Amino acid sequence: MKRLTLCFLLTFAPCAWVNAEPAPWYRWISTLDGKQVCAQASPGSGWRQGDGPFRDPHCIKRSFVAKAPQTGTSESL
Repeated sequence: MKRLTLCFLLTFAPCAWVNAEPAPWYRWISTLDGKQVCAQASPGSGWRQGDGPFRDPHCIKRSFVAKAPQTGTSESL
């Protein structure tokens, strides 16, 4: 049993460290008054995603993470 546990840890544990990366930050713009905040997730329904992704909570250092498609947007064909 110890051998199986050791084999499992040596196989799968490095995968967790390799893929561990903080979530990117985005600049969010208020649809009400145009104010901007920097957050990893939408502050609410009255906000739209602006620039990003960034690596820091001040939205200064650009990140090279691929931008995920926005939900709720649809294009008619």
